[in-house]
Amino acid sequence: MSTKTIDLPCHGMSFTILTDGEGGGEVRSDLTREVCPHCDTSTCFYDCDGSKAAFNDGSNPDETEDEIIGRARHNAAVDAIESMALAFVCACEQKGTPVEGDLKLALVESVETALEALGNYV
Repeated sequence: MSTKTIDLPCHGMSFTILTDGEGGGEVRSDLTREVCPHCDTSTCFYDCDGSKAAFNDGSNPDETEDEIIGRARHNAAVDAIESMALAFVCACEQKGTPVEGDLKLALVESVETALEALGNYV
C-alpha cells in the first residue's frame, strides 16, 4: 500500500491517501466536519436518540431544521472533496505518474479552492 500525505497550508489541515496499487484506497483526514449537538458525531443525520427526542417533543433548541440540513450538506461536501482527491491520486498511480511537484501543487490548490467554495456556500 502506498501512502501520500497532502498538507493544506491555507487551512492548516492535511489528509493522507492510502492506495492499494489496484485503483482503490482510502482517505484519512482532519478536514473539518460538523457534529450533531446531541451525540457529537459527524455521521448523525438527526437519527440519534437525543436528536429524535428533541425533534419529537419540539424542544430542539440546539439546531433548526435549516441548520440540520446545512450540517448534512457540509459533511457530504467534505466527503466528496476527499473522494475526488482519492480518485485523482489513484488515477495518477494507475498511470505511473507520481503526485509530486506541479501535480501535487495543483491537487492542493484544487482542494483548498473546493474548501473555500464550501465555506461560501454552506
